[in-house]
Amino acid sequence: MIKKFVGKPLSVLLCAAIVLSCSVFSGSAAKPQWDEYWDDYSQKGEALYMSPGSDETSRGFSWYSPSCSGKCFVEVSTSPDMSGAIKFPGEFVKAGDADRRNRVTVSGLSLGTEYYYRCGIGSVYSDIYSFRTLSSGSEDFSLFYTTDIHITESSEDEYAIRDFSYNLDTTLNAALERREDLALVLSGGDQASYGLVSEYIGLVASPVFRSIPFATTIGNHDRKAPTYKHFKHVPNEYKNYITSSYIGSDYWFVMGDVLFLMLDTNNPSAEDHRNFVKKAVAENPDVYWRVAVFHHDLYGGRIPKREQENGLLRMLLTPIMDEFKVDLALMGHSHFYTISNVMFNDKTVLPTAELDSVDNPAGTIYMVSGSINRPRIETGGEAPPLGEHIGKSYLTEEKIYNIIDFTDDSIAIHSYTLESGEEFESFTISKTSNDGGHPDSRPGFKDTIVRYISVLVGIFNNLGRTLDYLKDYLTKTFNF
Repeated sequence: MIKKFVGKPLSVLLCAAIVLSCSVFSGSAAKPQWDEYWDDYSQKGEALYMSPGSDETSRGFSWYSPSCSGKCFVEVSTSPDMSGAIKFPGEFVKAGDADRRNRVTVSGLSLGTEYYYRCGIGSVYSDIYSFRTLSSGSEDFSLFYTTDIHITESSEDEYAIRDFSYNLDTTLNAALERREDLALVLSGGDQASYGLVSEYIGLVASPVFRSIPFATTIGNHDRKAPTYKHFKHVPNEYKNYITSSYIGSDYWFVMGDVLFLMLDTNNPSAEDHRNFVKKAVAENPDVYWRVAVFHHDLYGGRIPKREQENGLLRMLLTPIMDEFKVDLALMGHSHFYTISNVMFNDKTVLPTAELDSVDNPAGTIYMVSGSINRPRIETGGEAPPLGEHIGKSYLTEEKIYNIIDFTDDSIAIHSYTLESGEEFESFTISKTSNDGGHPDSRPGFKDTIVRYISVLVGIFNNLGRTLDYLKDYLTKTFNF
């Protein structure tokens, strides 16, 4: 069975000895080097990573520690020797019988600045790491996009987490060789397969996550256990929901001139999603680009048994994308790489199969990336059917990753396979105003009725999941 790597303190001595550091190597590690690094990293089990703040003036930091630890904090300085450091206190949540998840938000950062930081508990400090803020709200930047990382494949393989974490680190470093100044790592859900603490520790094993903010969405596999609820540290999480997944809800952040709308599509309540997006857009009216990120694939096809689910999700979500003029929706779940036609009102308004760019599109582009650790290919020698609204697709056993470049007037998607090192797809969205070519759209009577029904579905859905969590807890605690 997979072992839970978070250290269980056996004495007060272990609490005093907690160290938040991890060995950092430059570039992608060779496998033996990674295995050696992993032995030390997994034993500490802290899973320290940096997340985006509301904008470039803030960052989030979180890590595991024994529950007997003291007060947590992060110190930030503009000097490598940490002189003149400012101390930011944090808080923690219980993450297990003997563990806790520490969370610290750092604010008041200056634009275009190199910062150095270290995390601490009591009088014990981590190593010193660094990060850089963008120089302005209009600075061009690039991000790494992936989905369905699935840090393990089998709960019987104790080495799967180590090896799948290595795959992620190798892929991240391949992207950094192309864009050494990557500003963000973005994941479309299913970071874990079983929702185990050990999987989330493996998820952020790469030293990259100490220097580049990591933003995640909730996938259906993440929802298999409450772990993600403790692991995440996100800004602007929506609190006024009627119903949400037990482990989190929607949240937003701004980077450069892009508003990222992070939706939890395990929650079927379209009313909550619409209210969240409406609020986020109203608070950021002048941001040029709007990018939605959520787990479930709406248009890909490829898996016929999921088409009914896809159709229901299209009914719930596409009116929101249309109403708030979302430029690009990044998704996962199917593990098949696809880029849709330009879509509006759940219909194709411009086919993209023969295009490598669109100007002022009159709708939204929906993209799904393939999985790093669980790619899907054709079965029986035949490609699975493709959704009728898909313009581009790619089937491969290779690991797919994407670099998305944002400029003041374009979003350029560049997609690569790790093994070949080749770019197999490039697609650019351009526009000349905030609205671009998006038509005005308002929800109709049918959309309103569907949203209200979806709230009821969400309530019952949440109740069932809560009972599942309770059953698992009682089984593990009292051996029912």
